[in-house]
Amino acid sequence: MSTTSAPRPRHRLAALAAVVVLALSGCGLRLETPEPTEPSPDAAETLRASSVDDALALADGAGQLLPDADPAVTTVLTLVHDAATGQAEQLGGVYESGLPDPTPSPSASTTALSGTDELLTLLGSTAVRARSDALSATDPQMARLLAVIAAARAQQAVQLAGVLGTEVPALTAEPAADPGSEPTATDGDGSGSGDGAATSAPAGLDTTTLSALTAAEDQAGFGYEVAASRLSGDARADALAAARSHRARAEDWAQQAGISGTSQDPRRVTYALGGTPADTDAVRTFCAGLERQLTDVHADAVLASGADSTDRTVLVDRLRTAAVDLLGWGGTATAFPGMDGLTATS
Repeated sequence: MSTTSAPRPRHRLAALAAVVVLALSGCGLRLETPEPTEPSPDAAETLRASSVDDALALADGAGQLLPDADPAVTTVLTLVHDAATGQAEQLGGVYESGLPDPTPSPSASTTALSGTDELLTLLGSTAVRARSDALSATDPQMARLLAVIAAARAQQAVQLAGVLGTEVPALTAEPAADPGSEPTATDGDGSGSGDGAATSAPAGLDTTTLSALTAAEDQAGFGYEVAASRLSGDARADALAAARSHRARAEDWAQQAGISGTSQDPRRVTYALGGTPADTDAVRTFCAGLERQLTDVHADAVLASGADSTDRTVLVDRLRTAAVDLLGWGGTATAFPGMDGLTATS
């Protein structure tokens, strides 16, 4: 009896496949693989790429205008150029797949600007888009970055409009009025620099975030009261108005969290403010510092908010308001207000 076993079926199939491949290769036929193609971008990538295009357009536009700019305008143009360059990098830059592009499209950054007025318009429109994208972004980290970028462009628009002696462009896309809607309450008693956002704090934020917002707004209110005691005239009135507005916001957040007047309420009678400024310039710098601290708190709170939620809208807009208000007290604009630790290469 033979001890040799019969070939297993899978061995026979493998042998047959090898014969077929050899036969095909002998006939000059090849099994071709399809050419690699660009992946289709999803909604998040589309949003990111559009944001990069806006940043590059601003950087390029400011760069075009710098050589012939007046000295007063040069500082702002340099800020716009450098900030936009850093923002493009933080957004991830232009996507490069490494594949050949048979039909390259012109970049948004190659658009020529005829003057600083067009750059101001571009600052406004890109600030509006960054805000809108921040509201809808599903990734909290991207939402915070876009909110910060929107605030930075608002600062730059205010500064550029100031040196040009013209009006600041719209920084939000206002929805059409609903004839049947109730009027929207404004911050505090309507004084100060409130941006028209509803006073009632929105639902959806966790208690820890609401508590942090409560403490930050109340501390800012206390700080402005201290500042008002050392100022006079219009500056004193502005500080008192800001104090009322921030105290009212603190109460709104505390009530939303359900901690107002409870043992969990983080508000204090007094706060350690790191010194008591005496002269007017030092007091104004102190007030700008209060607003800078608020940009940090609101930027962090965006991380806890949901896309397309009321709380996200309030936080993004109050971040922008604080970024602009610090300029009014003599503060310095930055590329990432609320995330100042970021740099163009970090």
